[in-house]
Amino acid sequence: MRFFVPRAPPEKNAKIWQELAAAGHRAVHAVTYEHEGSKLTVTVGKERQEYRRKTGPRGGYIKNAGHVGWAVSTGSTVLLIVNTGTV
Repeated sequence: MRFFVPRAPPEKNAKIWQELAAAGHRAVHAVTYEHEGSKLTVTVGKERQEYRRKTGPRGGYIKNAGHVGWAVSTGSTVLLIVNTGTV
């Protein structure tokens, strides 16, 4: 996959990635992580996807429940993910 900054001219894209690489950063295409019990998947060019934990019949807590099999779009389209090497 070729990475780019949307709406930036090609020469600007090249300069941005050269600066990021010179600083030791890497482009990342997708990231999956957990936040407050939900699993989130972030992919460049798409909206963030949230997979919530399964709940009981009336929305109650289920210990060690997995995540639902469908995602809900949250936020706006992701333009860029950069690995800066820090946590």
